[in-house]
This record gives sequence, structure tokens and C-alpha cells, in this order.
Amino acid sequence: YSKKRHAVKDATTTVKKLDQIWNDYYATNSIAKKKVADVTTYDLIDFFNGITEEFQMNLRKLKEVKTVTNHLFDQAIMLKLRPDHPSRCISLKEFSTYEKEPEKKKCITPEWREKFLEYLDKMTSKDVIDLAIELWLCLPLRVGEWSYLKWEDINFVNGTIYVHHSGVLVEKENGGYEKVDRNILKGHSSQSKRIIPISSRAIRVLYQLKLLNGTKEYVIQSGGKKPITTNRINKYIERISIELDIEKMTTHCQRRGSITSLYEANIDENIIQAMAGHTDVKTTRLYDCRTKATVPLNNKIAETIFG
Repeated sequence: YSKKRHAVKDATTTVKKLDQIWNDYYATNSIAKKKVADVTTYDLIDFFNGITEEFQMNLRKLKEVKTVTNHLFDQAIMLKLRPDHPSRCISLKEFSTYEKEPEKKKCITPEWREKFLEYLDKMTSKDVIDLAIELWLCLPLRVGEWSYLKWEDINFVNGTIYVHHSGVLVEKENGGYEKVDRNILKGHSSQSKRIIPISSRAIRVLYQLKLLNGTKEYVIQSGGKKPITTNRINKYIERISIELDIEKMTTHCQRRGSITSLYEANIDENIIQAMAGHTDVKTTRLYDCRTKATVPLNNKIAETIFG
């Protein structure tokens, strides 16, 4: 293949991940030396057989590897380098993959949240990062959404937030990546843009932030022109977690925790999906951290089926 891939300005975590897959599996393989116009379906089958030999890879990872191939040939067809797509007809189920044990993702529990909020409540004075953490614990938003909130997004009268932009990684001209504010959200769908209600505590925190940061563009902006970095906030969360002797969490764990809490409160699933900004309710369900044994049975369903 030509190692030259389509220039992508909006470089998200997915793009970086696919670049890493290219370096791990394609770059040093003999197939990378072939011209894109000369690669056949049989070449790709040999390639996939090689990297899955003796069950070295699970199916999920193999799908990610094939995604790189798909993107490459989509681009080749668009550039008229070849007329067909040699990888589309390949079924990955034919290769020697193993079943990966599902990872249990961390999720903030109501108990964890309560301990952290109690710690914050004992503070005699709070700075921007203290209030940023408190606000984080009151919202079900993606990290890039809540960290890049602007004052114009907040409606204090109605008690709502308009979610319509976020911080995204972009590739810099001189190499590397930086986070910038863009009017795009994960999923790029109409469901992603939404107005969500917020609690009285969140409103109170926002008023406190307004006193400290009201003249700045972003709600949790610090000394610079951009919001406080996620890395800095995660270090703060880790430090306090150690001090409180509770499990270490990251900023994304709150999103899973808040969505799980909405499920536990028996909120209509369509409402949960709308608040989360998901296009497909199946995605929302992935954020439900409860085990099957702890999922409460809805009384109405129980009555209908067993009454």
C-alpha cells in the first residue's frame, strides 16, 4: 500500500487508534509494499490468516484491523486508483480468533459520588478546578462537552444547558495534536445536539463559577484562553480519591455512572438516550453498568407478564 493516507484534519481518538493499528500490523508486513491497485482479495486473506495464526487475536481487534483496510480502499476508489473493493467480501468469522472476556468498565456509584461531594462541601473556599469537579459530578455529558461549556450555553432561568459543541482533537500542521472547540459532537447526528435539564446543585455551582469566571468565554476556563485540561482534572480526581481511600476514577466514569443512575431510577429509556445524545439506544445500554442480577424489574412489566 501507499503509506500516504487521506489527510484528516479532525483527528479524534479513533483516528489515532487506526494510525496505531497501521503501525502495529500493516507497516512492517509485506503487503504494505504492494501498490494499492495490485492488492487482491487473496492477498488480504493471506494477511488476515497471518495475523490471526494460532488464535493470536480476538474478533473485535480483527474488525478494527479490517477497518483500516476498508478506509484505505474507500479512498483508493474515490481517487480512481482502482475500481473495486477487495476486502468487502471477506468474512472475518473464517479466521482463527478467540472470544475476548468483556472488560468491566469503571463506573461512578452514588456512594462514590456522595463521598467526593462531601469532601468538596467541607471546603471553606473553592477555586475553578474544585467547582469544575463538582459540576462534573452533576452532569451526564461527554468529557469534551462539559469541559468546553460556554456561558452562552447556560440558561439559568430555565435551568438547562444547550449541548451543541465540544472539544475535539485536531492534527497540527507541524505534527502532533491539540484540542480545539468545534461545532460538532460525537455521532454527528441531530440527536447529539440537545437541551438537557440540570439540578439545583449544578445551577448553584454555575453561579459560583460565574463569580470567578463570568468574564471569560468558557465556564471552567482557568488562566489561559482554553478550558482546564482533562489531564489536570483527572490528576485532581486521582489525588482526592487516594486521600479518601476510594477507587480511582477518570472523567469518563461519571458519564457511565450518571446513565446507570437514570436507569436505576426507572427513567424512560428514550429520555435517557436523549439526555446522553446517542443516535442508537443500543449505545446508551452499553453505559448501563448494572449486572443482570441488580437490574430492577419494572413493576408494570412484572404485572403484565406474571400478574
